[in-house]
Amino acid sequence: ELGNLMQLTTLFLWNNTLSGTIPSELGKLTQMMDLELNNNQLNGTLPRDLGNLMQLATLYLHNNTLTGEIPSEIGKLTQLTKLDLSFNQLNGIAPSELNLLPNLQFIIVSGNNKLSGNLTFLCENGNHSVYTNDTIANASCLCCNIDYFEIIW
Repeated sequence: ELGNLMQLTTLFLWNNTLSGTIPSELGKLTQMMDLELNNNQLNGTLPRDLGNLMQLATLYLHNNTLTGEIPSEIGKLTQLTKLDLSFNQLNGIAPSELNLLPNLQFIIVSGNNKLSGNLTFLCENGNHSVYTNDTIANASCLCCNIDYFEIIW
């Protein structure tokens, strides 16, 4: 059982043609620092339990067929530096909790045409990159020069 691997810190399962949903048991892996499940055929919604991965620095879930909203629990991942949710079928409004992630260096949400909202970062280091599409109304940083952002239309 995947949820019993309590000391697991890295899980790279990209490009494996995995299908089905992301197991909520991943939320039990509280030592996880890098989770990369990109380039598979995963579907369903993002488990809210991912918000329990307080050590997580990298979350790559791009190029799957994930649906639903980005759970606000992602905003609890204060160690998160890289978030790539691009090219799924995510929808709804990007949760405002994403704006409060203090260590986030880049976020990619492009290719989710039904995702909308505003992204405004309270950055401390000025090294943010946001990759989005025209359904995100605004992407800005309260302390960075807007040139740090690359908006993908």
